[in-house]
Amino acid sequence: MPATQSHIISPYPTSIPALAFTVFRSASLLALLSSTFSQLTADPKTTLLKNLPIVAAVQLIATLQHPSPPPSSTKSKKKGKAKTEASGPNAGSIQRSLSSSLLSLTLSLLIGTPLLTLCTILLGAPLTTHFFETVLLSAHFAALAGVSLVYEVGIDGSQWNRLLEGRKVGGGKEWIGMIGMIIGGWAGAAGIPLDWDREWQKWPVTILTGGYVGYVVARSAAELVVGKGKARKE
Repeated sequence: MPATQSHIISPYPTSIPALAFTVFRSASLLALLSSTFSQLTADPKTTLLKNLPIVAAVQLIATLQHPSPPPSSTKSKKKGKAKTEASGPNAGSIQRSLSSSLLSLTLSLLIGTPLLTLCTILLGAPLTTHFFETVLLSAHFAALAGVSLVYEVGIDGSQWNRLLEGRKVGGGKEWIGMIGMIIGGWAGAAGIPLDWDREWQKWPVTILTGGYVGYVVARSAAELVVGKGKARKE
């Protein structure tokens, strides 16, 4: 993962396998949401907890479908080259990709979850009630948008500053997916205060649903639009 670069090349190439996996990932997330929606409305806490490992696994596998991030320094490049020569042509790349994916998942959940919980509460989430549901909602969103984003951007401080400023980071695809998730979750919140007394209005069912749909639509569109634009430049 590069420490400082003026231009980041996304490790997410546009190709038939990448598009195929985008379809698979989108279908998996939507299938999970739709197949457990009745359970989600009946018992949000238990269902959110049960589905979280599945979402994390899907997003973790998503990072493994793409080339590993480049080493962060010349020293690490030399070590990586030596290890590759000793272990085989792809051993170093696979090991680096796996370790980067696991690190991205860990950072997303450990750092992203409390930050998103705080933001959600500041935006009006219940504080004295349904706190555990809010934490699980934040964990879902951290896994949904955070894992691939951390994998792509790495520890480049300038890129995270750009993210906090609302500007595009990395190759753009994961950033677009995150924006779609935020917009979808925001739109989903509109259904909660309606005086309809429906089961699906329970906290945080509509926000989670909106976030999932927003992420899938935006990330799928980004794979097509951003990838097509890069293909033309090349």
